[in-house]
Amino acid sequence: MPVGSHRRNVLIPGEYALEVAVLTRAGEPYLPVTQTVSVSDKGETVVEVVVKEPPSVKAKFMEEGKQARGSLITAYQGGKKAFTFRPKDRAYVSPGTYEFRTRPNRENELRLTASVADGEHKELLFEMTHTVHARIKMVASGSGIDFRQNYELWRAGEKKYGVHWSNGVRALPGTYDLHLPDRLTPYVHRGIVLTEEDSQDFRLEVPVGHATVRYLKVDGSPQKDERCWISRLEGAKSAGGKLKSSGRKVPLLPGRYQLKGWDRLGEFDLLSFEIAVGDDKEVVLRSKREIPARQSRDCKGADPDHRSGPARYSRHSECRARSLTVTALSDGSSWMIS
Repeated sequence: MPVGSHRRNVLIPGEYALEVAVLTRAGEPYLPVTQTVSVSDKGETVVEVVVKEPPSVKAKFMEEGKQARGSLITAYQGGKKAFTFRPKDRAYVSPGTYEFRTRPNRENELRLTASVADGEHKELLFEMTHTVHARIKMVASGSGIDFRQNYELWRAGEKKYGVHWSNGVRALPGTYDLHLPDRLTPYVHRGIVLTEEDSQDFRLEVPVGHATVRYLKVDGSPQKDERCWISRLEGAKSAGGKLKSSGRKVPLLPGRYQLKGWDRLGEFDLLSFEIAVGDDKEVVLRSKREIPARQSRDCKGADPDHRSGPARYSRHSECRARSLTVTALSDGSSWMIS
């Protein structure tokens, strides 16, 4: 039966063969020691056993002469995964040869092979290629509105990195083109330079104008703010659009756009408008015809005088209100709705 060290184990009195060993990170006992133990029917029996410490490994990550944070290390033996450990751990291992793999970031997929002998405590040194952390914000000129979506870093016509709009990116230093891959406002900032500095922040303005959509009722009075669809025009065709909300500034690149209103608010013409850099214009969607509010249908076969008190429906009468069906059964004072 398994028992634990440095804790109380409750056993039936008698004589036992106790096997003790230090477990390696792979869960294997290292050079187990067997000792006979007699457990009396009273009191505590303390057993001290001397075991041999297994060999161990720990990892160190270096980047341009400085210690780096590193990442989880996985050991393989014979092509099969043996165990994992963290950079801050000292991992006990069985003697042998291992391949150690780790990937702190996409530019540092590291491997090294090392042999560990009995009694050896080895430090694994991983030399990392220098990368930098860049936080990049793309904002609309004139308003500072964030383009809250992920960006892309390109070089020589090839996408190199995706850039999280808030967390940024870890990348190799160099010169890139920064892409804003937005369906409505696609934009490329040429020549952003990531220097050798470990941490960098960029705030880049996108040259835009702004449009604010307003809904009006048939009589010209303001309508509540609701969704609308704005699409970018290339010639006479739509080249991509997005659902937006009226009453808010929408940053748009210079060009022609099409605006479609929400048909639940009314009947609207399909509008087109132009935007130039620095514009701040309102685009009005005025309803040509209001959509009447939904009204409940009259109940068929029901007593019209049921404003108060118990329902006075005749047996098996039906009443439909929107998508609900009401079936009433007269039994003196009760009725049923299904």
